[in-house]
Amino acid sequence: IVRFFVLPFFSPCNVFLTFTTLGGCLLSHGKYDACGVPCIDGAYFDLFQAAAISIGGNMVDVMPIPGASKDLLMSKMAAHRFVQSFVSVSAAKHGVNHIILCNHLCCGAYESLGLSLPEEEALQREHIERARRFLQDQVPMAIRHWLKETEMSPGEQDNLHNVLGAGIDISAFIIKPRDMSKRISDPASECFTDCVF
Repeated sequence: IVRFFVLPFFSPCNVFLTFTTLGGCLLSHGKYDACGVPCIDGAYFDLFQAAAISIGGNMVDVMPIPGASKDLLMSKMAAHRFVQSFVSVSAAKHGVNHIILCNHLCCGAYESLGLSLPEEEALQREHIERARRFLQDQVPMAIRHWLKETEMSPGEQDNLHNVLGAGIDISAFIIKPRDMSKRISDPASECFTDCVF
């Protein structure tokens, strides 16, 4: 069973939503494989899901962010919310130390820059690399702070210590059009997923 647990921390409602490909999914304290960070554009979600599964992410917390890596770098609020959500849910409750970043070309967050698709890809790759360095620096500090300042169960403490010991592992993908000369209208049929690292 492949399960994706969507954590919509940008949503105005204060509830957890669930996306599953098979069967139901409940918030549990079990071991998940990864935390996925795709763009909020739902047209690309199936491609993100396939990319996550391809690297063994069968149980994934999903935290969509506008522009994915771009907003992690450009918005202090988005970065803070993501790090806190990752530490409090993915790391503490699910024992996750693997983050999957997933940008896509033809992204509305980049559209106003007036870039060609090759230029947009180069900028997105730069943002993904910077986001990786940011997360590898900030998440361990946030976990250490969380351990000192927050009451939690022994299981959650163990999970956080294990994540610190293992380190933060980051994978990244860019979803690209097969034809880089034009913008796309149907991502599922016109795109493929390219591994960045």
